Amino acid sequence: MGFEPKSTRKAVFEAIEGERRYQDLKPRKKGTDVAVLPVAGEIIAMQQAVYRAMLAYGSDGDECRALDAMREAVAFGVRCLENHGVIERVW
Repeated sequence: MGFEPKSTRKAVFEAIEGERRYQDLKPRKKGTDVAVLPVAGEIIAMQQAVYRAMLAYGSDGDECRALDAMREAVAFGVRCLENHGVIERVW
């Protein structure tokens, strides 16, 4: 018996798309007038979301909160690539 994923790739990408829509609709923090974060800012946002996932999972084993933060982190990565360009993998 092999590993059975809990979600299809299609469902994962749909969840990321939903998170991106949410991020685009979310009002900017007070005093922030930058429409697009620099790459470093996106990396920091992503890192903070991954850290929240680690804390949720590591402190009390809350898989649900950890996965919620991971979806947010991945969406930050997508936003970064949308805003700054994507580099294709060379095989």
